[in-house]
Amino acid sequence: MNDDPRETTMGQTHDERSQAAVPRPRRTATWQELESDLAGFPVQTGRPGDRLCDEVPADVANPPSPEPEPPLAIMPADRDALARLVHDVVREQTGTDPTIDDDGDIALTHLSQPVWVRARHDQPAVEIFARIAHDVYSRRQAAVEIGLLNRDRTWVRWVLRDRAVWQQLTLPGAPFAPAVLTAMLTVFMETMDETRDDLALRLGATVA
Repeated sequence: MNDDPRETTMGQTHDERSQAAVPRPRRTATWQELESDLAGFPVQTGRPGDRLCDEVPADVANPPSPEPEPPLAIMPADRDALARLVHDVVREQTGTDPTIDDDGDIALTHLSQPVWVRARHDQPAVEIFARIAHDVYSRRQAAVEIGLLNRDRTWVRWVLRDRAVWQQLTLPGAPFAPAVLTAMLTVFMETMDETRDDLALRLGATVA
């Protein structure tokens, strides 16, 4: 009688039988493939001496599907596609379906005056703009004040057209990043809050 404790019936050692019984590892499996591989085999828990369980726990074999992450950027096919993306961002940020004017621009209201958001027709870009003052007393003084604002601000720009001052912000539309538009809308409105009334006072102008 062979006293080797590793030898079993049929001439196989315990090590050989274990190798035959356990499935060979392969590429990283999906959860479904893992469940199929383990079917019919006892699964041992983490420590020696722990009991064996006959099936994979349901929360391991069938984990909940994660919520899909929204894309960081989207490449619109054309201007209409970009306009739809802009519309969706504005609707999500304001909580209402935005008004579209006769030019196809989104019309918002801030400080009791219009603010427009549009996808440009001539190039893949999104513009936020508003006429913040009109009937300026001196165009020369207006140019000086606007130059100081443009020097000190990073994102927003001011331009003088005839005797009206426009505040504007332009951002890329291809690729289009929804989070960037959300942030820039906030920057634009906050800048209006900080600068509009003081600028109009300095220029002897009327707010729009």
